[in-house]
Amino acid sequence: MKDYTLVAKVEDLEDGEMKKYNVNNHEVLLVCVGENFYAVGAICSHAYAELEEGDLEDFYLTCPVHLAGFDVRNGAPLDPPATDPIPIFDVKKEGNEIWISNQPVGGEK
Repeated sequence: MKDYTLVAKVEDLEDGEMKKYNVNNHEVLLVCVGENFYAVGAICSHAYAELEEGDLEDFYLTCPVHLAGFDVRNGAPLDPPATDPIPIFDVKKEGNEIWISNQPVGGEK
């Protein structure tokens, strides 16, 4: 699939799990919520922190350093101290394969 990178299989992540991948030189966090998959930038927009070390509750991703919160559906900051969104990437499922767009599709300021 052009402009996308194969990163995982559906069975690699269960509900509430997340895993970091390198996609076209972007650190991307793949998140599973229910049966849906979302991909966001893996670094907090407030302070350089690895979001995979944070907590995920439904669509709410919390940074492990200053507890900033983000919506994994659109990258929007939900709680301070973050005021800038995190990048979001398009996710496609083809059979049991999960593909992530090579470039962000939104969420960046």
